[in-house]
Amino acid sequence: MVQFSDAKNGSKTCSFNKKYLHSVYNPENEAKNFVSTIKSTFTPSCIIIIEPALSYCAPFLRECFPNSTLAAIRILSKEFSFTDYLWDKIIDFSSLQNFSETLFNIFGEETLLSTLFYSWKPSESVFSFECGEIWKGIKSAVKKGRDVLATRSYFSRRWLINSVKFCSQTQNLFTLKKIQKDILIAASGPSLHESLHFIKEKRQEFYLIAVSSAANVLISKNITPDLILSCDGGYWAKKHIEFSKSENLFFALTDEAASPTKLLQSGKIVPLSYEDSIGSEILKSLGINFIFAKRNGTVSGTALEFALALTDKKVYFSGLDLCPSKSMQHTEPNLLEKINSHHDKRLKTKETRQTYARFSSEGSLALYRSWFKSIPSVKADRVFRLSDSFKYDYDLLPIKDIFWSQVNFSSSKKSSLPQKQERKKITQSELFNKIKEILKSDKTDTELFPLENILIKRTIDDEQKKIIQAEKDKKKQELILKIERILF
Repeated sequence: MVQFSDAKNGSKTCSFNKKYLHSVYNPENEAKNFVSTIKSTFTPSCIIIIEPALSYCAPFLRECFPNSTLAAIRILSKEFSFTDYLWDKIIDFSSLQNFSETLFNIFGEETLLSTLFYSWKPSESVFSFECGEIWKGIKSAVKKGRDVLATRSYFSRRWLINSVKFCSQTQNLFTLKKIQKDILIAASGPSLHESLHFIKEKRQEFYLIAVSSAANVLISKNITPDLILSCDGGYWAKKHIEFSKSENLFFALTDEAASPTKLLQSGKIVPLSYEDSIGSEILKSLGINFIFAKRNGTVSGTALEFALALTDKKVYFSGLDLCPSKSMQHTEPNLLEKINSHHDKRLKTKETRQTYARFSSEGSLALYRSWFKSIPSVKADRVFRLSDSFKYDYDLLPIKDIFWSQVNFSSSKKSSLPQKQERKKITQSELFNKIKEILKSDKTDTELFPLENILIKRTIDDEQKKIIQAEKDKKKQELILKIERILF
């Protein structure tokens, strides 16, 4: 329990279970001394203090770091809420199911990697367990931010190249209206196998979206999805959607996805694009109608957000295991498994490969589970994981697990097909000029070179800044030349 009292200098101080959270003599001077110990060789985007109690440090932080966002992580949110106005952001640790994921969602990778984190020392002493858990969450969020930034730095230019190919090669574009029935998303986890006969039996009762790795499984069982979704920008991802016959299939593709040239030129494509991405700017400039997708570490996460926006009814998952399997990691037939099997040898066996895949995948799968478990209840209330009594190793609560025998799909109405959209004719030269214009913007520059931009902000040496800037300019020119070779 928090008890408030007067310090010797007349200011308010307080204690928790008879342990003081501020000086009993001069809490302002204590806070000033605390802030004086905070040193930085760069201008931090944000400064986050763990349980600053009465927030005496906030004005001194504002004075020393006028261009930084100030945030407090509260352990006792109600008791100190009357001082929250001193901060730009307040995070209530006690109310969060997944603190690390929330922290990442609030600040994003670029801000987290240029943030200073500190504990108010008396709070760290009094709330040692809670502060320990908060520091674990901060470490996890920063690690995720580092990994995401590394991925963006490596893939952002590849994603742009995929977008250029998408915009220059797609011919048969379609738009999609709201779906007035439940949606079933087929993922490719091992549990999908036991659901296949139910999917086939009840096929007309729901709208069926297959993530790219599950599409071949369904088609091999003569089950035609309403839509096949692919959003992975990696080279091997396109192998999942290389079909010899695809004229009766519709594909929802992000412009950044790695897609076979044949599919782009002759397939039926519903364009998707990530909000505020470079690709979305290019699509807008060309007058192409597209649906916003949400970026996610796994295609199943993107598929869920897409499905929730596509219908007001329920969304079901089959094959969403998100855990390593003792044998096959995916329901067969899986095209990447087929490709990898060609390299199996006596001294490099299939069992060795599968064992390695099992243990090496746990880290990323844990992150994916964490994301699904952090879905707000307003969304999770209409999302279900569907199987035939399959025993999952991990739950995804608040997403509920149910069986096929428990499901009554809300509608059996026939779904409307995607509608063809006319594409404006544009020359390759016109497209190239539009792309070059878009690449001039600061926003695009940040998207393509996130790591270099953070380094420039964090570096105080002017000569070093010039070196980083020169290297960035060189990479940009090489990218423009590569785009030119693709288009001409």
